[in-house]
Amino acid sequence: MPKHAAVASAKYPEIGVHVMRDHPVSTATTPTDLFPLRRTQVEVNGASFHVIDQGEGPTVLFAHGYPDTAETWRGQMRAVAEAGYRAVALDMRGFGASYAPPEAELYSALHIVGDLVGVLDALNIDSAVLVGHDWGADHAQRAMVMRPDRFRAIVSLSIPFLPRGELSTWDALRQQGLGEKYYVFGMMEPGADADFEPAKKTIPSILYWLSGSPAPDTGWDPVDSARNMLRPAPVAIPEWADPDYVAHTISSFETNRFRYWYQSLPWRASNVRSYVSVQGCSHSAAVALHLGRR
Repeated sequence: MPKHAAVASAKYPEIGVHVMRDHPVSTATTPTDLFPLRRTQVEVNGASFHVIDQGEGPTVLFAHGYPDTAETWRGQMRAVAEAGYRAVALDMRGFGASYAPPEAELYSALHIVGDLVGVLDALNIDSAVLVGHDWGADHAQRAMVMRPDRFRAIVSLSIPFLPRGELSTWDALRQQGLGEKYYVFGMMEPGADADFEPAKKTIPSILYWLSGSPAPDTGWDPVDSARNMLRPAPVAIPEWADPDYVAHTISSFETNRFRYWYQSLPWRASNVRSYVSVQGCSHSAAVALHLGRR
């Protein structure tokens, strides 16, 4: 456990890690480190967002998935910084030490794209390459569509790009008979966040079952409730997981709880049309101005 967290920590013997209360994860830097990790709170549209920043050069902006924080990118950020780029990652809206409104409607694509643009503005960055994973990849894709003036390329992990069609993804899944099976439908229900508590039990389970650690045909299956991500894992922590990272993730969700970002997923173009109507401007101007208003 890092010495800077020794004074204020709580141990979970059942999973063998310490939760660090005063600082998230060891920065692993020294006074001679050529790529020190910088931490800051920036203001975006009047709200506070936690950002970690490393290296110098063209910017790569990282957007994490669910349930996670910016700390998940630490290894990739170091590699990117060493390659001559500036790596920036934020705790997304509702996660970690960032702004976390209780209303599900404040987690729309318009709000989150606005957050990504706002972080660039706060750091005086003109444009960036986006790297997104899971929930973060979904919104990174929308940012690329809405704000090509600020984002010039994208790496999308876990979520393939799905252009808008005549039928919504959710209606298509229902037509395939998956309305009662596909995991996201359950996560959209009000109060479903309670299923993810307590974090000290569910975070290790999620890390294990969604990784490559389980035996074949035993890992998480998005349409088989018997193979859900929250069932107890056979190990305390997957062998590949950094105990400090696991501890920080647990601590983050004990503080901020599992706010339900998935309840805002059924998002349609009507949201944009309503926004355009209110702003009294064209679609292109609407997505170029004021995205992310609270």
